Amino acid sequence: MERGVHEIGPAGLAPGVASEVTIPRGRIILRKLSSDTRLQGYVYWPCGATRSAPLLVAVHGISRNAREQARLLSECAEQYGVVVFAPLFGVDFFPDFQRLGRRGLRADHALDRLLEDFGRVTGIDTRRFFLYGFSGGGQFGHRYAMANPGRVRALAVTAAGWYTWPDTARPFPQGMAACGQLPDLRFDLERFLRVPVSVLVGAGDVMRDQSLRQSAGVDRRQGENRVERGRRWLRRLRREARQRGLETRYRFRLLEHSAHDFEECISRDRMDHEIFRLFFGKSGAHV
Repeated sequence: MERGVHEIGPAGLAPGVASEVTIPRGRIILRKLSSDTRLQGYVYWPCGATRSAPLLVAVHGISRNAREQARLLSECAEQYGVVVFAPLFGVDFFPDFQRLGRRGLRADHALDRLLEDFGRVTGIDTRRFFLYGFSGGGQFGHRYAMANPGRVRALAVTAAGWYTWPDTARPFPQGMAACGQLPDLRFDLERFLRVPVSVLVGAGDVMRDQSLRQSAGVDRRQGENRVERGRRWLRRLRREARQRGLETRYRFRLLEHSAHDFEECISRDRMDHEIFRLFFGKSGAHV
């Protein structure tokens, strides 16, 4: 057990049965499913939050720093009264979580099961939530939202390496057409285009390192670095939405003092405050 992490045991409840489990306030809690302990995540429940509090799901990148995300987002969670849930997609079981799980376990199904359990034992409404992801978590986040737009109240992505294009003719994960590896995966572009989306990228996040997907097709369509790719993807979403008469809010934020590091984005550019303002501020997506 990590120091400073309190583990709440699995519930093991029948569907629809409420539990007496109380999540401790103001602490980072590790929660696992009783039926499948490979499915787990960290919870931060603010001291003053009630069961009617909004829910923010925060998804890690390939460093799988779920606990760090919960910790670094806890200050703003307290300020705004938001419950944070940070799923942990372990490398042994979720090697392809960024693309929802073409290999290993399905990460999107795992998140659904985790949230169903969390809602059942706490009474919080997990049917719709705010979704945030950093790097590989940003890849997972936008792809989850494309497949489940009715569940995502608003989406924020930081520094995704590349994006699924809103192209219904190109197979997933390049586009939104059917994929042989995930035959049950379905997308609803029009509904997804109604989800408010924010993209944040560090101004220094322009390195073409090993973690950045590199191919002639992706470079040509999306750009050569994370800044270009985030801008172009958001621009394409705006165009698709306007063609359908939608006035969805899309926002791009350049983090002036950061590169590709979650903690750096928070310490140097207060990215946590920016995310919570985008989601929960007076002009945010939930108002």
